[in-house]
Formats: sequence, C-alpha cells, structure tokens
Amino acid sequence: MAIQRLIQISDLHLREEPGDILCSDLITDDSLRSVLDDILQREGSGVQVLVTGDLVQDPVAPAYRRLRAILADYPMRFACLPGNHDDPVLMNGHLAASNADLVDDLALGAWRLMLLDSSTPGRPDGRLGEARVAQLRDSLARCVQPNVLVALHHHPVAVRSPWMDRMALTDSAALLGVIESDARVKGVVFGHVHQEVDQVHSGIRFLGTPSTCVQFAPHTLTMTLDGLQPAYRWLDLHEDGRIETAVRYLSEVGVELSA
Repeated sequence: MAIQRLIQISDLHLREEPGDILCSDLITDDSLRSVLDDILQREGSGVQVLVTGDLVQDPVAPAYRRLRAILADYPMRFACLPGNHDDPVLMNGHLAASNADLVDDLALGAWRLMLLDSSTPGRPDGRLGEARVAQLRDSLARCVQPNVLVALHHHPVAVRSPWMDRMALTDSAALLGVIESDARVKGVVFGHVHQEVDQVHSGIRFLGTPSTCVQFAPHTLTMTLDGLQPAYRWLDLHEDGRIETAVRYLSEVGVELSA
C-alpha cells in the first residue's frame, strides 16, 4: 500500500535582519536551517514540505528575500501559506518562480492537500470569509482523490490556552460545516500555536505543529515560552485514509528557553 510522506514546518518568523523573537536569543534564520538540515538528512531531497504560515516576523522585502535564498539551498519543494505576520502580496512576489510553491491544492497520491489562506491584514486572529469557504467547497466537489488533508495557519479548534484561543480562526464554524459534511476529509493541519496539538472532532484529526524557532507552553492564561526545541512534523498519509504522524524536536539547537 502506497504511503505519502509529508513534512510540515511552521512559524519560521524571519526578521528584517537575522535575529530572535521574544528575547529568546534563538536566531530564527539559524533554527530554520537546522530544521531543514535535519529534514534533508532524514527524508532526502524528494520529500514534500508544507509551510503553514508566519514565514516572517517582519513582513518586509529583506526578510522574504532572505527566506527565498535559504529555501533555495535545499532540494525540496515547499508549499507555502501566509500567516498573520505575513504580507501575502510581498510573500507571493518574492517567492514566485522558486522552489516555494504558492498553490491552492496539491495531489499526493490518494490524497489531496488543500491549502487555505486564513490571514487577515492587521489582525492576529484568522478568518477565511465566504469566498474562501466557497472555494473549499468547490475544490472538494472537483476532488477525485478519496482522502483530503486541509492546511491553514490559524487553529480552528480550541487549544485551551485562553490568550491563544482569542487569536484562533474566527469563522471556524463555517470551515467545520464544510469539512464535517465530506467524509473524505481526514485531517486538518495548522501552525500559529507554537506547540504540539492532536485532537479528534467528528472523526477528523486536528494537528497543530510547533515552530521552527520558539515554542509556547500549553494550557496557559498568558503567553509563556516553553523550553522545547525547534521542531517539525512528519505525516504518513495512507491510501486507506489513516494518518500516522509525530513531531520531531531538535535536540541541540539554540539555547534553553525559560518558561
């Protein structure tokens, strides 16, 4: 039985000039390269990488140019979504015609990966809006694969951190209404939360992936940094609709962060 291996990275947070975020002393350029080095060593050059938003911390041209140069050093394909820190126009302009694909969906054997832009200019929370929900509905109607995985930046389910859940997908009910009515949708993957999430709702698996830089401690009232290392998620997508997955944390990148 054929298995499709997919790698998810998220929340890269590159600065206008190489630097850290949240006073962590972890240079986000360096942690991204360390994550990509590990992916290349373990998975090889043919693996598909999904990037679920917040590619930069500072949505300016120098950050996107440097990101493009970093990704170009690796022989993988990257399917990229914007997050709340991104400028989608700048992002698309600087990553076009590179190994970073800006697509709405992607065929992976018996699976269709559908990418949704949940970013809203000037806001930390997310929204799809009627047009993007309708686009998803139309994409599902045209889909010929028996299994579907949906990807977006913002979390459509609560992660039980009140401060973070105030920055969730605001129209999650509309998204859930579409995907829960189609049995082919087996999973939803997202970033934004800087922590590992694995929940099942209405038979659909919801998976949050940590950041390639700093992590947030789970189930906190206010933003609290976790001491966990940069990370990424691997997913094995089986023809029968099963998803096998785990998060890999890097053991020796950057500094220990205080919670």
